[in-house]
Amino acid sequence: MNGWRMRIVSGLALAACSVAQLQAGEPAVLGHHPVAEVSALMGSATVTHAGQHTAVPLAVSDVLFERDRIVTPAASKVRIRFADDTTVTVGELANLELTAAKVTRGKDGRQTTLTMTSGWFRASVQRLMEHESFALRTPTAVGAVRGTEFGAVLKPGATGIFVKQGTVSVTNQDTAVQGAVLLRDGDGTDVVPGQPPTAPKQWRPERVAELMTATTIP
Repeated sequence: MNGWRMRIVSGLALAACSVAQLQAGEPAVLGHHPVAEVSALMGSATVTHAGQHTAVPLAVSDVLFERDRIVTPAASKVRIRFADDTTVTVGELANLELTAAKVTRGKDGRQTTLTMTSGWFRASVQRLMEHESFALRTPTAVGAVRGTEFGAVLKPGATGIFVKQGTVSVTNQDTAVQGAVLLRDGDGTDVVPGQPPTAPKQWRPERVAELMTATTIP
C-alpha cells in the first residue's frame, strides 16, 4: 500500500468524517487519528466511532480510527490493514475494538491493543522491535505478540488462541490468576475464567482448518 497514504488520509479523513457526522446530527470524532483501513470485506460490517451511538456500514478503503468498534453479522468477514502492513481479519459475529493504536515508528515505537468480545480473529503481525507491542484482549485472555500469525476463537466463557507461525505469550485477563504460557508454531491454548491458560499443545488439523476458513476472505 506504499506507506498506506497516512499523511494524505489523516487530514482528508478527519475532515470528511466530521462533515458526515455533523450532517447526521452527531458530534464529530475529533482528536482521534486514523490507524487502519478496510482492505477486504465479505458480506457486511459496521463501525461505531468513539463517542458515537450510531453504527455505520463499512466499505473497502474506509478509514478506521483509534477506539472504533467493528461488528460483523452472520456470514460476514472484514480485513483491516494497519500502516505497518499488519493485517487483522475477523469472521462472522465478531465484535472488535481498536482500543489503542500507535502505528508509526517513533521513540516508543508501535503500540497496538485490540479488544474482542466475540467471534473469530486472525492477525498477521509485522515483526516488532523490543520496545513495541501488539496485544489482543478478550473476556478471558490476553495474547501478547512478538511478530507472528495467530488466531483466536471466542465462545461464551472461553477463548482459544492458536499460533500458526511465531510466538505469543498468553495469560488470563484477570491479573489475579497466575500463570502464562508461550505458544510457538502450531501451538494452541484455551483460557477460561479464573484459570491459567492450558498447557500448549498442537491443535487438531480440523480445529485449525475451522479457524482458517472462518477468517479467510477469497
